[in-house]
Amino acid sequence: MGERAVLALSAGGVALWALPVLVLWWREARRGPRPTRAQRRAARARAARTLAALLTAEERAQLRRRGYLAVPSRAVPGRVYRIPRGGDRVEVYEGGRHVATLCVEPAAPLPAPERVLLHKLLLEGDERAYLRAARAFPAPPAPWDVARAWLARGRATTGADDGAD
Repeated sequence: MGERAVLALSAGGVALWALPVLVLWWREARRGPRPTRAQRRAARARAARTLAALLTAEERAQLRRRGYLAVPSRAVPGRVYRIPRGGDRVEVYEGGRHVATLCVEPAAPLPAPERVLLHKLLLEGDERAYLRAARAFPAPPAPWDVARAWLARGRATTGADDGAD
């Protein structure tokens, strides 16, 4: 292998290594300066005050005690949205049973109390638009449903009946 080939291979390797680094640098440069720890702490405190001001005493107690805020659906009777204290994925319950999980990402980073407020206000203001914007994930099956299905499958494959002789 000649010197030119080695030089070309090493230049190509550098280009392959440098390209992802440049892309990451460019994305960070576009994002702008990041807030300091003190700024993030102040934003969390403001968000907590705003949340406390906009929730009823009962809602604040529920969020503190249970770790979630239950928002009843206005569009579907029997449906309740559980917004976790961290403001992450919202769980959907119908008839007391977990049926789905919803994920809505804000355009900019928000402190957890503001995310709770975001979900609550959007669900109460325009539930259908919220559901269109959210990514929905089916709820995992409950452990007792898995066990029941496993037992039923075992009976079906062994030919066992309900115990009647």
